[in-house]
Amino acid sequence: MDASQLGIFAVAVLILNLTPGPDMLYTIATGMQRGPIAALVSAIGVGSGALFHGALTALGVSALLATSEVAFDVLRIAGAVYLIWIGVRSFKSRRIEKPIEIMTTQVNYTSLFFRGLTTNILNPKVILFFVALLPQFIDPTAAHIEALLFAMACFVG
Repeated sequence: MDASQLGIFAVAVLILNLTPGPDMLYTIATGMQRGPIAALVSAIGVGSGALFHGALTALGVSALLATSEVAFDVLRIAGAVYLIWIGVRSFKSRRIEKPIEIMTTQVNYTSLFFRGLTTNILNPKVILFFVALLPQFIDPTAAHIEALLFAMACFVG
């Protein structure tokens, strides 16, 4: 990848990360309910999801999703169902308290991390980025293409 492509890739990643989506909404909601440390743990989980996508891309799963409409639809529907499930659980567990007050119950940081990870893994915006946009920046004749894809995924996360 030359310098001009790297700049274009960096702008695309910046736009992806600044555009509100399920990952950002989850992290903000967690921070408002559980506090800044919980939001940070959730954000680390979301960022780890990018590493997961990078590993799958390096293994060729993105190529499979790009060529198989059924596989992509299954993943897209699973993501939508998961996000709906999180929303329903959030409304069901809502307490009638002051909305600004941070919940004082014990926070399970492991659970928050894995929720963030799952939210990112099933996020359609991120999946589309890795399936449709990321491969355009890769030279298929480059040496160590898997390592390059994974490194670019680390940059995205």
